[in-house]
Amino acid sequence: MVNPSQIEVVKTLDTTTAQLTLVTCHPKWTSANRLIVKAKLESSVTPQPATVFAPEQVNVVADFQAGWFHEPAAIPGALLLVVILSLMAWVATRSVKRGRSAWVVYPVTAVVFFPALFVFFGFLTRLTPANL
Repeated sequence: MVNPSQIEVVKTLDTTTAQLTLVTCHPKWTSANRLIVKAKLESSVTPQPATVFAPEQVNVVADFQAGWFHEPAAIPGALLLVVILSLMAWVATRSVKRGRSAWVVYPVTAVVFFPALFVFFGFLTRLTPANL
């Protein structure tokens, strides 16, 4: 174990060999002590050939011409859920203003509101383009 201020343990001393240095904390989520693990690449292992990265060509013009919404069939459902969620919030706050107990109204509303909100975000996911 080393102190957090000992940064020399991560310095590369030999630039001719491939080395790995892992630094972690002990106890977890503190900087009280650092644990250092060093590894050296064995030369007896035959390295795999490098993978060639060939990104796909992106046609920006076609993406913009495709429209803003990925699946336009989700628009009515998203709009309906906006109205339903807004009405639920309005009814809950109106009930509390009329004297109903907030300790009852808000938890009861939340039981229906949060699943509906989850479905609403599902509709929003369907509307956004797949590459976002």
